[in-house]
Amino acid sequence: MCLLAKMDYQPQFVRCVEYFSEKAKYIEKNIQPLFPFVEIHNCSSISYEQWSCKDFERDIWSQLSKEEQENMNKDKIFKAWQDNESVLKRVKTSYFDEHPKDDYDFVLIDGGECTGYDEFRLLEKRFNIIALDDVFYAFKSFWAYQELLRDESFELIACSRFVRRGFAAFMRKTGK
Repeated sequence: MCLLAKMDYQPQFVRCVEYFSEKAKYIEKNIQPLFPFVEIHNCSSISYEQWSCKDFERDIWSQLSKEEQENMNKDKIFKAWQDNESVLKRVKTSYFDEHPKDDYDFVLIDGGECTGYDEFRLLEKRFNIIALDDVFYAFKSFWAYQELLRDESFELIACSRFVRRGFAAFMRKTGK
């Protein structure tokens, strides 16, 4: 809502991918009337097959440095991982299955705690600008943030540890 309210132009469309029906209905009822160019896709962005974190200890926790582990709440991340696993096991097709080659001007990743990196990975950097929510005090966007910091084709254009639970935004240095 904040992003939409601050836009100084009307895009052709904004796609919103929301798995949870009650959240999708909220967007449809409260946001779409104000911003009719918002497309609501009530589905998962990724499928269980596309998910790279099927084993919590191996695929998530052991991949973090000791310092990173100290800054993250393992029990909270594990609970989120269980929630993501439960949801993804029910997904038959995902948004990225249905839109495998779409390019995006702007992407915001603010999804499941243990699916953010896979959303980033499946986009294959087919975007010009990306915003990552919960970068510093949660797991979901942490690896994407680290990868984009090392990628010379993107530059960090905004970042804060103090807005929500941290956010970062990157822009491609040259066109796709």
